[in-house]
Amino acid sequence: MKGIMLTILLVAVSTGTVISQQTPSSSAIFIIGTSVAPDTPTGLSRLFDNTNNPLRMGPRYTFFLASAEKGFEIMFKHSNYNLTELAKERPVAEDDRYTFKIFTRSRGELATYANVVDVDQLIATKTRHEVWAWAKSIRNKEIYIIDRNDFFTENGMPKMKLIEVYVAITNQPHDPPKVNTVE
Repeated sequence: MKGIMLTILLVAVSTGTVISQQTPSSSAIFIIGTSVAPDTPTGLSRLFDNTNNPLRMGPRYTFFLASAEKGFEIMFKHSNYNLTELAKERPVAEDDRYTFKIFTRSRGELATYANVVDVDQLIATKTRHEVWAWAKSIRNKEIYIIDRNDFFTENGMPKMKLIEVYVAITNQPHDPPKVNTVE
């Protein structure tokens, strides 16, 4: 048993992934969907970058929640920076501090979470203005994306991965700056 746990720990450390036994906070937001190909105009798409980069401790994930029909796009990201190395290159920003965590939980546990947002329902029922307002309201909050494509079975128990992310940007237009004119 100790050998198995040591192997899991070594894999986690070598990939820069923290497999956490902690529990997300009760105020955390869980966004669940089935990821689609990156060139799909509507849905939750996922990009995965595992290139060898000394500035990162492991893979970088970028998720896009989009609806071409409704005209919105929200980018969620997790860069998984090695802060010591990053500080040698540039000042460390607040968004750089997110640590990559994978929580493995029973799929049945999803029903116990209070703040679950289903991607398909969000796209079907909200306008782009409502989605932009929602994205703004969850900035700086604890957010996890659950990709149904990441469901797996461990010791005969159905499990899911929770990937910690933050709202990086939306395509919401900004009001142009007001210009003072002299008459």
